[in-house]
Amino acid sequence: MRFALLFLAGCVSKGDHELIQVQLDATRTALSAKNLSCYEDMEARDARLAALELELEAGRARLGDLDERHQQLLEELEITRTALSTLITSCVQPDPEEEDPEEEPLPPLVQATLEEVHEALATRSRIAYEQERSRRGHQAIVQAFATLQEDGRLSVESIEGVTLLRIPSVQIFNEGRVSISPRGELLLQALADALRDSGVSAIQVAAHTDDRPHHTAEHNSSWELGFDQALAVVRVLEQAQVPASLSAASFAGQQPLQDNGSEQGRKLNRRIELIFGARPLETAPPSPEPEPAPEPVDEAPAQEG
Repeated sequence: MRFALLFLAGCVSKGDHELIQVQLDATRTALSAKNLSCYEDMEARDARLAALELELEAGRARLGDLDERHQQLLEELEITRTALSTLITSCVQPDPEEEDPEEEPLPPLVQATLEEVHEALATRSRIAYEQERSRRGHQAIVQAFATLQEDGRLSVESIEGVTLLRIPSVQIFNEGRVSISPRGELLLQALADALRDSGVSAIQVAAHTDDRPHHTAEHNSSWELGFDQALAVVRVLEQAQVPASLSAASFAGQQPLQDNGSEQGRKLNRRIELIFGARPLETAPPSPEPEPAPEPVDEAPAQEG
């Protein structure tokens, strides 16, 4: 309107008119580009909307398939439950109308399952029994050696269910030898006295050395030194008439407790270990085997001919 009035009034020069015309063309071009951009955005949104509708339709189709499969599984589960209930009823409640019913063999799958369950129960019973026997045996040994353990001359350990008595070699032997020191004789005598009341049935005496090589006129290696030390302890226990089967073993320096880089570590590694067999329980392990049913007794005894 402003431009028209100016034009009508004859106040617009040719230069101004051309400038206004240029600005008007630029505005039209910008609006045209804006309209094109909006149109392209709308087409992109329409395409995205169409893709989402396709995805939604596909999801609905998958949901329908899942519902159908779920219903099928429910029907199969109900059939299986009915068959299992019938099988259990037939096994527990035989037909009373049959005078001498013959036991029908179970299906292979059911029989295999019953055998697996029975084997699992038996294994579980044996494990529980062994654990209880090991626990009782360990407690008995701890009580038997409580005094010696309090004095710091030995320690009672339980490693993976195995009870062992750990004694530093310096408490028994003269340094680097198999000869028993006077202090060691007193300790082994107290040890034998305690073993008589522990109820242990088997003892393995194992000797451990450090990592240093040992070559003397009597022993060519740490293995021989360890074995002779273990054998010396066995002989003392045997002479003391300890009521248990005895054996000797040498591990040399293969099972260190501490780093051999220091003298303190080597001192701890040089040791004698008494590994005890499990103390038996008073009763036998429970058996999952069912007791056999008593045979039927005839109501009237057979008459003699």
